[in-house]
Amino acid sequence: MISSSDILNARILVVDDQEANVRLLERILSGAGYACIASTMDPHAVCELHRKNRYDLIVLDLQMPGKDGFQVMEGLKDIEKDGYLPVLVITAQPGDKLRALQGGAKDFISKPIELAEVLTRVYNMLEVRLLHMESKNNSKVLEQTVERLKEVERLKQVFLSTVSHELRTPLTSIRGSLGLLASGALGALSDEVVEVVAIAERNAVRLMALINDILDLERLETGKIELQFAQVPIESILRRAMESCATFGQTHGVTVEAPDVSAMIWADDDLIVQVLVNLLSNAVKFSPPGGVVTIGVALRDSWVEFRVTDRGRGVPVAHRRAIFERFRQVETSDAREKGGTGLGLAICKSIIEQHGGMIGVESEEGVGSSFWFRVATALRPVAPRLGRAILVCGDDVERRGFFEEVIRQAGYHSVITVPDADAAWDVLKGGDVAVVLLRGDSELLAPIRKEPAFRAVPVVLFGSPLVVSPEALSDSLVLFLPERVDSRELLVAIRDDLERGRVTAQARHVLLVEDEVTLLDVMARQLSREGIAVRTATTGEEAIRVAEAEPPALMVLDVGLPERDGFDVVGAMRQRPELRGIPVLVYTGRDLTEEQRGRLRLGPTRFLTSSMASDEEFRRLVTELRQIPLACGADAVTRS
Repeated sequence: MISSSDILNARILVVDDQEANVRLLERILSGAGYACIASTMDPHAVCELHRKNRYDLIVLDLQMPGKDGFQVMEGLKDIEKDGYLPVLVITAQPGDKLRALQGGAKDFISKPIELAEVLTRVYNMLEVRLLHMESKNNSKVLEQTVERLKEVERLKQVFLSTVSHELRTPLTSIRGSLGLLASGALGALSDEVVEVVAIAERNAVRLMALINDILDLERLETGKIELQFAQVPIESILRRAMESCATFGQTHGVTVEAPDVSAMIWADDDLIVQVLVNLLSNAVKFSPPGGVVTIGVALRDSWVEFRVTDRGRGVPVAHRRAIFERFRQVETSDAREKGGTGLGLAICKSIIEQHGGMIGVESEEGVGSSFWFRVATALRPVAPRLGRAILVCGDDVERRGFFEEVIRQAGYHSVITVPDADAAWDVLKGGDVAVVLLRGDSELLAPIRKEPAFRAVPVVLFGSPLVVSPEALSDSLVLFLPERVDSRELLVAIRDDLERGRVTAQARHVLLVEDEVTLLDVMARQLSREGIAVRTATTGEEAIRVAEAEPPALMVLDVGLPERDGFDVVGAMRQRPELRGIPVLVYTGRDLTEEQRGRLRLGPTRFLTSSMASDEEFRRLVTELRQIPLACGADAVTRS
């Protein structure tokens, strides 16, 4: 912080061709306590004096013979490379004040000189100047710190690479060799040797687990693991987690119980399974033999809570927050007695936070613990589709009820079920239908295909394709499902069929957003030759307007745009459910930081440096991203 002492000890130069004015200013300043005052009546000497002494403030008269104050300021600009000119001008001409400020002066003193004005303006100018210098010095220190941190990060990456490639391979070999020894495959061993080999094998496994956990946590926190979000049944996640922990539970004599849940969840199922397995493993380890670990699932409108409860020793209050940090365990002996690396809960926390969720623990010492986490529920369809019905037609009441329940649980609120083709035809003629589900032998398919108004309506058929005419089979908007389809297959088929219908209706164009017209023309020609429909925009505002009017299959986006830049474009599209899942190819000459890349992600997102990428690479990425189905209004989280 700048003190009054710092200001009074600042270096001041007084410049005026009138000796009386110089002496007056010197008396005023010295009387106020300023200790470092120099003066000159030669305007030609000012620049050299400042170059040598670097004054904190130059009090400069504007009207001087031979070289006026404006000319002096021009010379000072060549010295002050940082652009800050510490000049306080003196003038009696009102018109000169504005001109001086435009020329770089920071303030002015009016003639005739008044004591209070001089002291106030000098003090304020010096305070600002010293703060500027302090900020400049701090910036240099910060730059040096950033460079050191970059070097530390580089060394860390080298270390992690070494760990990954140079340690895991030999450790795998060591663990395998010890396993062979312990099994007797290389000959009988004495009991003492078997015991020593078992100890070595356990420690090799622990070390491998530690290395894997460190690498997993690092990849999660640096965004090197790309989360693959999808609608997945909770039932499937629970089953996979319990299967992974079955042997471990049997070894410890602990039973794991889970409920029957038919709801869906919007998540990366592999990572959510990893979280559950970690929590279950911990619960089993800290449960007494013969104990029971239970999984609870609570469903809400917008989120679902998983809860893993044990009847173990509990977590002390002082440790409940710390256990989610790296290398933290309740007891220092836990790693030795129970196994584990102290990273499992930190990894769980990172995974759940990247899902936009929360994680925590409730516990009572001596009674048990309940670890919980919350993530978003099933994916909701985009807003425009909520008003369109999904029509289910079939004479099997049980099958129709199953379809309706699954579809509604997935967030498609408008579902109409009818028993026969006549009733379905009446629905089609009377409203806007998004998808039709029919039995393969339904007589409704033929009239749907013949009627121009319904020809593009997506159709999902369940049952045997052998009873369907070749004309219907050749239609790209027909998908087949087995007679007894499960919920996941049904929802995937509906989502894909909705997207196919949108493909036909909107021609699946690519939106090119680039303010350099020549480059925009080149890109448009390249894609047009590939048979890809193109829309273009040269400003950020235009890009948003075009996308809202007709959502593209892919947006190729430059960052530096007039009106609203690429960050604004993505930010605006994130607010629109029908746009937030659009794939993006960020095609720019800028070097982007990770923070900037995060701000540019929409749906599946890739980054391409325009000055380094070949045309072939550009077309390949466009083709690849264009094939990705839209994420139907999901808050998709993707990493490149």
